[in-house]
Order: sequence, then C-alpha cells, then structure tokens
Amino acid sequence: MIDSILQLQPSLVWRYFTQISEIPHDSGKEEALAQAVCKWAAAAGCSHERDKSGNILIRIPATAGMENAPMVALQAHLDMVCEKNTETSFNFDTDPLKLRIVDGWVMATDTTLGADNGIGLAMGLALMEDSDCVHGPLELLCTLDEETGLNGALELSPNWMKSRIMINTDTEDEGLFIIGCAGGADTDLYLPVNRTPFGGNVFELTVKNLKGGHSGMEINQNLGNAIHLLCGALESLQHETELRIVHIQGGDKHNAIPREATALFVAEASLPSLALSVKGLEMLMRKQLTAKEQHATMTIAPAQTTQPPLDAKSSFTALRLLLSIPHGVETMSTEIENLVESSTNLASVRTIENEVVILTSSRSSNPELLNSILLQISAVGELAGARVHTHTGYPPWEPDFDSPLIPMAEKVYQELFEVRPEFNVIHAGLEGGIIKSKYPGLDVISFGPNIESPHSPSERVEIQSVEHIYRFLCAFLHKIQTS
Repeated sequence: MIDSILQLQPSLVWRYFTQISEIPHDSGKEEALAQAVCKWAAAAGCSHERDKSGNILIRIPATAGMENAPMVALQAHLDMVCEKNTETSFNFDTDPLKLRIVDGWVMATDTTLGADNGIGLAMGLALMEDSDCVHGPLELLCTLDEETGLNGALELSPNWMKSRIMINTDTEDEGLFIIGCAGGADTDLYLPVNRTPFGGNVFELTVKNLKGGHSGMEINQNLGNAIHLLCGALESLQHETELRIVHIQGGDKHNAIPREATALFVAEASLPSLALSVKGLEMLMRKQLTAKEQHATMTIAPAQTTQPPLDAKSSFTALRLLLSIPHGVETMSTEIENLVESSTNLASVRTIENEVVILTSSRSSNPELLNSILLQISAVGELAGARVHTHTGYPPWEPDFDSPLIPMAEKVYQELFEVRPEFNVIHAGLEGGIIKSKYPGLDVISFGPNIESPHSPSERVEIQSVEHIYRFLCAFLHKIQTS
C-alpha cells in the first residue's frame, strides 16, 4: 500500500508523509523523528538549528530572484496522538503506521494516522526540494510535544525566528482559515482510597466502540464520554445490588474524548440478573448517543482478581467524583456564531493501588471563564478529598480581523478554486497564540487539508484536499512575498 501512496500527488508531500509514518513519534518520544528531519534538511542543502527544548528551525533558501522577498515561517509540530482500540495489537514505540487508501482518503489500520500534524509537516519539508514552487526565503519551525500541552511552543526560544509572518499548518478543514483559538489548561486529581475485603462475585463492566475524537474541535458534537457512561451505569447497578469497585480505567490523552472505559467490581448479585440490567442500560445509552455512535456497546462479564475492592466510602466517593466532574460545552461565544467559548473534557481515569487518578482538560477563549472552570473542578475534587494539581495553561490566540493575510488568502483561494473561504476562530489549542506571545507583532494564519476524526483510530486525510492545500500554499507564499 505504501507504493500506492507514493504515487499520489503532490509526490514530495506524500513521500515525506510516508517517511514520517515509518518513524514512531508519540508525544514526548519524537527524538527519532527530530533527528530524521534534521538529516532530511541537511540532505536538501538547508541549514537547521535546535533550541534547548529540541525544537527545530530549518532555513529554506529562496528561489533564484526571490532572495530579497520578506521571510515567511511555516510551523508544524512533530508529535502525534497515539490511539488504538483495546483489542488492537500495535506498539507505538516501535511499529510503523500501516497506511492504506480508502475511498479517496488515507488512513492507518486500527490506529490514529498522525495526519495531525504530519501532513502539515510533510508540506513544509516538501518545500525544501520543490523547484516548481517559487518562493522567497522561508523558515520551517518544527515544535515538539504539542499534543500533551503545546510544550514545545511554550518553551520556544525567543528572538530565534526572523520572520514576521507565520503560517501554522495544523488546521483540519479545507477552506477554513483559522485566525484565533482558545486557551486551556489541564487538571490532575488524585483521590486517596482504602481497600477492604468484600464477599461476592467479580465482574467486569465495559463501555466501548464510541467514536471519540478531538476534545476541542468535536466537543460540540455531543459525542459520548465512555467514563461518564460507565459511571452512570455503575450508579444504576448500585440500586439493585451492593457493589464495590476494584478498579476503574478509561480514556488516555487529555485532548481525546474517551472512547472506552472499564470497571472491575465485586457485587452480591449473580451474572444473569446483572446481565439483564446491563442490556437495558446499553439500550438507554444508545438512546443518549448520536446516530454516528449506535455501534457503542456496554457489556458485563465474570472476572477474577486477587486485589481487594475499595471500601464502601472510597467506592462511593470515587464514583460520585467522576459523575460530578463536568464534561462537554460550558459556554458558547456571544460574539462569533456557533463557536464554543468554554468546555471541559473528562479525559482519563486510572486506578493505582490506593489512588484514583483523574485527568481533565479545559478550554476557553475567555481567560476569566477558564479560571472559573478550573476553580470549579478543583472545588469538586477537594470536597471529595482529592489532591488537585492545575497545570500551567496556554494563552488564547486573539484574532486580528484587520490582518492583511486575510484578504490575500481569500483572493488566492478564490482564484484557484472559485470558492470563497471562511475565516474563523476555533475551540482548540493551536501554537499560534503561544508563539505570538513570544514574538510580538507576528502575523499568523492557519490552514490545512480535510482531516476527519483526529485523535481517534478513525482519523483520515483526504487525498484531493492535500493536493489543493499544497497548491494553495505555494500560491499564497508567492502572493505574500511579492506583494
């Protein structure tokens, strides 16, 4: 299948994307890819540097005759969200992604694809070699560890880039140009629990096959959160039998809506009676979910454990805390139609020996509202007896509707495709806001090809859209650097 992808156009972009896909690059584990990027830059005759945090800055020489044009930076992040279904056998630390073409889209087999932001990175790298793309001097900024908190951008060295214009390539809807985004911060909650023996039968309750997705871009789609659904089911089962949780696990990444969650518990009831109840709860769950999530399942099965369950108080508190933590849209913007202003993602839960660890991720384009949401989560956690740690957040990217990049992008896109593009602010964290805070006066715009279901194993990128966006990128650069 790799050979088929290498036949796609633009060939340089797809060649680099396949090479990126062959190198493991989970967040915090991008060094092998970073070294490969530096090697590719050297082979293309481009100088490169790395700052103390490992970010890479590649300088791409101008096309002959364009040496005096204003310098423009392109920016992409090196890491990807590594998600797979529980039953999938795949090691993100060692295995290359298994790419395939399905109905005009490229996707990976049973894992995330990493088109977020690998396809944008591939476009920037392609410019190192593309003699058909006429441009002035360029800088290609490759940041690390974006998906776990935009850490590479947060630690970016100031006074490093020379460009006063930057194109971020981390957008997932062709024809939608991003000129602003939300800020955000994560919260960890550590709930101490006690264990004590409890007689009964051991069961495993599982919610799975939800769609999942990006906790910013798709938080407004009413997608099911497996952790909330699982806890709701456990709460219902408590009305018919006394039960104690042994452990509860669900979700993984802070920016992915949980698709799966599992609880091991001990109860006095028998399997037949609980199975009948779970079947009814599964039907109720599907009624809550959208049409795109009707394959979701809730199952119960007998299990075994040598670990004693949580005592009655700990089991009750853990369950109620998880049910109390908000998830979903909090507020909508009053200035921009249909824009989510604030939200929270109940991202993950895991049970260690004597502690339940919970991660939430909150976003808002309003710093005061973000602080209010973080305070609410802290208050709920502290009332339950949890230790709460709120991470240092990242700032929103305030839109500049007077930027000259907007009319230039609109003109070029319309001339190429006879369609008027949209310019908007999104409810997701992009590195533009952080980089602008380090480079005052920097003018930033973001765009990219159609990518569906990022941060989930259903992630895919549209082939024709990649060709469109790369063609637009070359034309847009020429417009910026000759105007």
